[in-house]
Amino acid sequence: MLKYTDNLRPVLYTGNARERTKLVAKLTSYDVVITSYEVVRNDIQNMEDIYWLYCVLDEGHVIKNAKTKVTKAVKCIRAQHRLILSGTPIQNNVLELWSLFDFLMPGFLGTEAVFNERFGKPILSNRDGKAKSGEAGGLFCSVISLV
Repeated sequence: MLKYTDNLRPVLYTGNARERTKLVAKLTSYDVVITSYEVVRNDIQNMEDIYWLYCVLDEGHVIKNAKTKVTKAVKCIRAQHRLILSGTPIQNNVLELWSLFDFLMPGFLGTEAVFNERFGKPILSNRDGKAKSGEAGGLFCSVISLV
């Protein structure tokens, strides 16, 4: 990072629990905090009270399962802007897509259950040839217009 800019103060928030405890009080004095999903999962109680300008998830498809501890922890991070980077842009099912969007725009697509009833089940039925014509088409138009 310092190769491209010399005015940012980055910190690696890693190491064992004792090392991270020493760092946590100083996190707000850095411009960029780099950590792992596992550290966020373990230390979310220390990180969720910080209001971040940006939260950028590399390999963001890691949070495709809304029920994992990692996903739940990451979604507790408060940030003005949220970004996901991923080499896996296509998800296996619409609930994985919902989980990613729920991080990016919390609540925009409703709850997971409501989203599944409105879009997931009709899309799955359509894939099996059971849905009525046009029943699940609105989701993809909406998603395309958001991206």
